[in-house]
Amino acid sequence: MIQNRRAIIPGLLTLSNLTCGYLSIVYAAKEDYLTAGYLILASAFFDLIDGLAARLLKAASNFGVQLDSLADIIGFGAPTAFLIYRYKLENLGTWGIIFSLLFLVAGALRLARFNIEVDPDLKKGDFKGIPIPVAALSVTFLVLAQLESDLIPWNWNSWFYPIVTLVVAAGMVSKLKFAAFPKTNAAYFRKNPFSVLFLIAVPFVIWFYGVTGLFFMFIFSILYNIALSYVSKPKKRKSH
Repeated sequence: MIQNRRAIIPGLLTLSNLTCGYLSIVYAAKEDYLTAGYLILASAFFDLIDGLAARLLKAASNFGVQLDSLADIIGFGAPTAFLIYRYKLENLGTWGIIFSLLFLVAGALRLARFNIEVDPDLKKGDFKGIPIPVAALSVTFLVLAQLESDLIPWNWNSWFYPIVTLVVAAGMVSKLKFAAFPKTNAAYFRKNPFSVLFLIAVPFVIWFYGVTGLFFMFIFSILYNIALSYVSKPKKRKSH
């Protein structure tokens, strides 16, 4: 009984993630892309703290894990796909639907694989493929950056947004290794200086460059992890 009561708070936080995702779709349908984008950021906030709350309250459960994955589809997959479709891909007709749908499908496959697959080659906390929150935030920051500063020239619309959407979608279903979120301890600092510098840089980037800077930080982080994954990949020994 105590365990069930403890699980209420993490469960409500997870449902808040889902709620923000649904509201994002509602606002994107009304062409209020700014509010829709910030609601996806709110989903990311609730997704971050629901797991933390579950661990602090010792209320982690298989039910919570499954609910979290379902919430992530509505909190990140569907609203991000719909946001980028309504904002920039709708003009491409059927192709715009296909590109945005591929993002949603890749997110669903990524979450399903995460729930059932155990990879002994991964460090604890690391991921195979881009986590769906990172993928969603990368696309969302692109939309918010465009709304904030007209980052992308209008004549790039027909190819830039589809390419970003497809690359991020492919990254979610890839087998490339992506580092876990930085931890706040000395041992992690020594082993992962780049991740720590990335984390420290976030507030300064927000202060000086806003969401435009965050978009470039996320894209750089994805490219860095892709390069690192290839460099650190063990070479197969040649058989004689």
